[in-house]
Order: sequence, then C-alpha cells, then structure tokens
Amino acid sequence: MHIVENMDFILGLSRQSYPEGILGLGRAGKPLIWGIWWVFLTFTAHAQVNTEALRGPAREAGFYATLEGNFTLVAGNSDFVKTNGLARLDFVHGKYHGFLLGNYELGQQDGQSFIHNGFSHFRHVYEFAGSTAVEGFGQLEFNEFLLLRFRRLLGGGLRLGRPPRQADKTPLWKTYVGLGLMHELEKIDTSPISETSLFRGTSYVNFRIDFDTRFTGHAIVYYQPAVTDWEDYRILGQAGLLFHLTRGLALETRGKTRFDSEPPVGVRGYDFEMVNGFRISF
Repeated sequence: MHIVENMDFILGLSRQSYPEGILGLGRAGKPLIWGIWWVFLTFTAHAQVNTEALRGPAREAGFYATLEGNFTLVAGNSDFVKTNGLARLDFVHGKYHGFLLGNYELGQQDGQSFIHNGFSHFRHVYEFAGSTAVEGFGQLEFNEFLLLRFRRLLGGGLRLGRPPRQADKTPLWKTYVGLGLMHELEKIDTSPISETSLFRGTSYVNFRIDFDTRFTGHAIVYYQPAVTDWEDYRILGQAGLLFHLTRGLALETRGKTRFDSEPPVGVRGYDFEMVNGFRISF
C-alpha cells in the first residue's frame, strides 16, 4: 500500500480590500492560491537568504497578514514527511514600509531528519527620493544540516533603483543596487561550539525584465565579505523565468546557488538548487 497526501494553504488578510498580495493573493475577497510544484533537483541553501525575494509589490496604506503552509506525507515502502510554514505581517504608510516574517521547515524520512531549518526577518524601508531608499533589517536563522546552530544579523544600507522604461515599450526592465553594512553573530555546531562576531559588507544587484505581458525573468547576486578579512566572503545567486500560459496558469523555472569561502569543517562550501514547476492562481 502506498499513500501520498499533500495539503497546502495560503491565507491573506488585510485591513483594506484585498489587493495583489506578496504571494500572489487574489483581489476582492479571494486571497487564495494553491501552488503545486514538481521538483526534480533540490539542495537546501537557507543559510543565506535571498531577502530581495521577500519584498512585496507596492500597496495601499494599511496592515497586511499572510499565512502559508505545506504538508506532504508518503507512507508505504518508505515513510516520508515534510512540512513548511510561513507567517508574515506588513505595514505600509506613506513612504514607510515595514514587514516581519518567519519561516520553518522540517523533513523526515524513515524517522531520520533530512531538512530542519528556520529563519525570521524584519525590515524597515523608507523611500526618500524616487527609487532610492534607506533601510534597516534584522534576521535570526538556523540550519541543522549546515551545522548552523544560530545566526543573528543586524544592519542597514542604501538601495538605489533605476526607474523602469515606459510601460508601452518592451522589454520593460528594472535594476536595483544595494550597499550596506551588517553585524553578524554566528554559532557553528562543532565540538566545541564555534562562535564568531564580525562586521560584513552586504551588497547586491537585482535585475528584472518583462519581455512582454506573459514572459518575465529575474536575476540577483549578493556579495558579503568580512570587513577585516576579504578572503572570508559569501556569494548567493538566483535567477528564474516565468511564463504565463493563461491568466491563472504559469510555468516557472528557477535556480539558486550559494558559495561560502570559509565553510564549517565537514560542510561543503557550495549548494545548488533548481526547481521546475507550475503555478495555478484563483
């Protein structure tokens, strides 16, 4: 006997009417999306988080809340359980935008964990000149299988944007550049526990292009060197393509890679992830 059960839920709530949400939530009281993903190759790389992916689209003033959950169960010749949960709260007022989110993921096969990680992230953004903004952020995270017992980040910086070309022209493209500084406190689960406290630069280039109304692409690269030792650095890259077959159905492919020049002993310095799937929106 072989049983496969998969349950997903996404719920978005707002003080306003329901505008397009951070997770593609529908309008006018229909904040519901069921996402079904076919994953053919995946390596987890949560020790470095793509915070650009956490940004939402422009919204009206108000509070917005989002809950997302996923549960997968396989029973029979092998026992497989995977669960993931995300909660997010946004606040928008004039040129201010702040959000707080948390994510947790656990996967087990035959009683043995193969995924166990989580993070929380807070960010406050103030746009003061067109596409230019100043922002501050904080982050907590752990990843059992990268030996990351605890990491805390506190920092801030400047975000510079290139205004998009006129909407009646294609391709339509946007570019953002970020420059900042953060303090990192990190505990690695070795024996004895290794603890480091240092400042890192944090910079990124974010590029998005809309080839037409149905086909879009994006790419982003982060670079995070230690201020006192530039041979100690991390790089995170992500790119993807999204093709809308219809208004409610889209195909997506994306890839992500992470590199750490000085990984913990016993942990590889790189991870790679590739996902192909489709998205259904109601």
